[in-house]
Amino acid sequence: MKKFLTTAAVAAAALAAANAASAAVIITQGNLPGSLDTVLIDGADTGTDNVILGLSNEGWTVQVTGDEVIVPSNHGGGQVWVAGADGGLTYLDISTPGATFTAAEININAPRQTLWSITLQGFNAAGVAFTQYVDKNMNPYPAGPVGFEDITNNSFFNFKATDGDVFTHVSFQTSGDVAVGQIRLGALTAVPEPTTWALMILGFGAAGAALRRRRMVLA
Repeated sequence: MKKFLTTAAVAAAALAAANAASAAVIITQGNLPGSLDTVLIDGADTGTDNVILGLSNEGWTVQVTGDEVIVPSNHGGGQVWVAGADGGLTYLDISTPGATFTAAEININAPRQTLWSITLQGFNAAGVAFTQYVDKNMNPYPAGPVGFEDITNNSFFNFKATDGDVFTHVSFQTSGDVAVGQIRLGALTAVPEPTTWALMILGFGAAGAALRRRRMVLA
């Protein structure tokens, strides 16, 4: 039994190492080809905390978290804007509790800023963060009050996981106040329960032990 558990542990470690080594994450500005599931944000959220929930077209729960109080706006119908309670925000994290995804697209509006930077991060199932830094030159807005529902300076950013990797959440940090107008996710899949992982690992171990016994008998 001890040898069996050791074999299972080795198999699990090898599987984890293989996944980490094969991980390939692309984070880029602009649109990537592929079908993504639109997330509809709860436009009726009270805006009294730093969390707003959303729902994808396929029924997955999506959690949007800021480092300040965030509020929704009904501008744009179901695809509401998310902004800070004081107007803009500089940080946002997008996660899918109980699920993972392989692609994401966010539309960020950065009003009235000529020089602007953003740091984007995608976190895989092992908790590894993949980071991309982007500097942008933007056209300044005309004089007047800042309106975060104005999408003149909108920018799309995309996250894509390949080689069997997945995201548990993605986030961004900006150099100035922004609002988020659209969130899309792709290939959402339920996270296996711990018991499911345990059974899979034990199965690998049992298969390895049976193969070893067979080789010994043949010898």
